[in-house]
Amino acid sequence: LARVSSSLESEASRQLASTQEELGRLEISMAETEAALQSKNTPIQRVEEWLARRAERPQSEAIRDGVEMAIDALSKALRESVVLLQSTLAAQASEAKRLASAAAALSADIADKQAAIDIDSTTRSIEHARSGSRQEWQYASKGPVVAPEWRGSTTSICGAARQVVAVSARLRGKAAQVVVECARTEAAAKKELLRVHALSINRLRATVAESQQQIAQLDDALAELGRIKASAEAAMAEKEDACAVTTDRLNTRNQRPDRERVHDQAQMALQNELRSLTSAAHELARQIQRCSDDEHRLASAKAKVEEDLAKKEAFLQIEEELISIDIPLGA
Repeated sequence: LARVSSSLESEASRQLASTQEELGRLEISMAETEAALQSKNTPIQRVEEWLARRAERPQSEAIRDGVEMAIDALSKALRESVVLLQSTLAAQASEAKRLASAAAALSADIADKQAAIDIDSTTRSIEHARSGSRQEWQYASKGPVVAPEWRGSTTSICGAARQVVAVSARLRGKAAQVVVECARTEAAAKKELLRVHALSINRLRATVAESQQQIAQLDDALAELGRIKASAEAAMAEKEDACAVTTDRLNTRNQRPDRERVHDQAQMALQNELRSLTSAAHELARQIQRCSDDEHRLASAKAKVEEDLAKKEAFLQIEEELISIDIPLGA
């Protein structure tokens, strides 16, 4: 019986060592899971900063673009990681309690077996009956547990502990997979965000450059119109002066005596000259008016381009500032 007790104690001790070792491994795994969970706080905060900064875009630019969708995708991945890691950590904590309970049961069984071995050793050393024990033998009863049940108790405790250890080992593997998979999903989402964000910046820079080029072209067109208009106004002034001179000449010739006031070639030449000058002056006036209309149209177009440019530059500034708001990933 002593040999059986010693054998069962050894089995329980080995299983206790295995259980305690697994508990240690599980605690390390729990620490890794907790670190992975805590590592999501800063990325989630940075994602919120991205969203808040982009909310300051000009109203005309505040559309749900690819960058915003990529930010939402990364935010979703991070929050799903939090849920998965929290549930994994809760399962690990529950399994740690089961391991601790199994270890406690093994320790108690080992203590009982050791006590039994000590008693058996003491029993073997008794060679003479104690005084008064001769009448007690007939009242002695057998122990509360028969041999097969006695052995089975330790075997059952060890078997239950082995099952808990096996479940814990599988859970550790699953927890490691969850951490890796969460990191992979988040990294892919961040990579996509950075890709579409870079495209957005390049698009805005191209748009800003194009708008600046349009403004330069409009400035050139306005300057050319100004030169044409100034030239027409100068010519208009010359024609008006010439008309005034011709009119004076005609008025002067009209002062001739009635007998001399004939429609001669000189008179016809002056009248033809006045008509020609008047026609040219009217044409110049129309040309000046067209230049004024074109100037107004171009100025209006330039104002719209400048307004749009200001919005694009404000949007570009926000997008470029986001580069400095890093979203760190990983435990």
